[in-house]
Amino acid sequence: MKISQLLSFSIIILFYILHNILSLNPDMDRNKMLIYGIIALLGMIIVLFLSIRLFLNKKKLLYTKKQITVVVLLILFTLITSFLFAIKGSDRKAIFMLISCLGAIIVGLINPLTDRRLSVILMLIVLAQQFNVLLHGIKSLITYNWWFPAFNVYFSSTNGTAQFAAISIAIVLLVYSLSETRKGFLQQVFVANLGIGTVIILLSASRGGILAVSLATIYWLWKSTSLKAVLFNKKTYKYIIGITLLLVLIMHTIPSVKLQLTDYFKSINKVQSENFLHSESRSTILVEALGQIFSDSSSFLLGQDNLFSPIPGTGHWHAHNSYVEMVRNLGILPLLLLIMLLITAIVSNKSSPYIIAALIIIMVRAFFDDVILWTNFGEYFLFWPIVLLTVRQN
Repeated sequence: MKISQLLSFSIIILFYILHNILSLNPDMDRNKMLIYGIIALLGMIIVLFLSIRLFLNKKKLLYTKKQITVVVLLILFTLITSFLFAIKGSDRKAIFMLISCLGAIIVGLINPLTDRRLSVILMLIVLAQQFNVLLHGIKSLITYNWWFPAFNVYFSSTNGTAQFAAISIAIVLLVYSLSETRKGFLQQVFVANLGIGTVIILLSASRGGILAVSLATIYWLWKSTSLKAVLFNKKTYKYIIGITLLLVLIMHTIPSVKLQLTDYFKSINKVQSENFLHSESRSTILVEALGQIFSDSSSFLLGQDNLFSPIPGTGHWHAHNSYVEMVRNLGILPLLLLIMLLITAIVSNKSSPYIIAALIIIMVRAFFDDVILWTNFGEYFLFWPIVLLTVRQN
């Protein structure tokens, strides 16, 4: 087992754990500087180690023009967003962006995690975390008579719970994509992670999470299987009809199940929470946020003077949309750079559909929440698959 592989394994685990910790408690002011220092020090040690190793081995780094372009665009995007965060009073967020960029380049391009044993260990750690969330969530649901918002146990909201599961699924997709032999125990742990992560998202009743997983699944099926053959297979429709009839029968014979299903769809529509009924809807918040962006040219080009300033007429401080929030806080340039970065990475894609599926999950989730901008290391899991897309695989 190579030391460089252990270092990449450590980076991924560290970011995953920090992402979960900061999602649980984003206001850990005293501990944040310690976290920044540890990650920055780890990043510097890794870069120094790899540089010395390459120099001693007298090997040249051979990358394609598209790979270099992606890295240059990523660095440019990171420097501009970090600078804008810094001048607007969020030095810590600027540090987050810089460290995320460094970590993504290391584990995405310089030293991807390919060791099978470490991949299994990493997936087992993710599986243990997901199983713990699922177990306590189900206990909470039972306690509150299957009132679905009660599934949120650890995180700030059910959206936070869905974000945890989405990131967990994205990680196992990325790690699994790099494995040359996708069989045996590795495959079993991979499938278990996907299954539990999907159940967590369904039980959290997150619209963004459900849509993200659905789109990623459709893409993966389209690329990895003959979707046309599945759609036109008579057995497929037999199963669908059979399951539908079974659900209808159960709903009419067991009233409690019918009530639980009704509550679930009410939860997805976000009408169970009394506070939500008295606040603005997501669409209204987005309209008001866009109005704030286009109120003058300065706001459109450079964003609001104060980060996460109140959105007029809504009582909210964020638009529940990473892309709108990026423009509202930092201006249009970072968003344009991000779009260029994504297009360049996807066009240069020579890797497996697992990576694109992971990217779909992250990007769709970002549309329904502020996961890119909030200080919870969400941006790292966006940068990682973008860089990894350029890695050529068998």
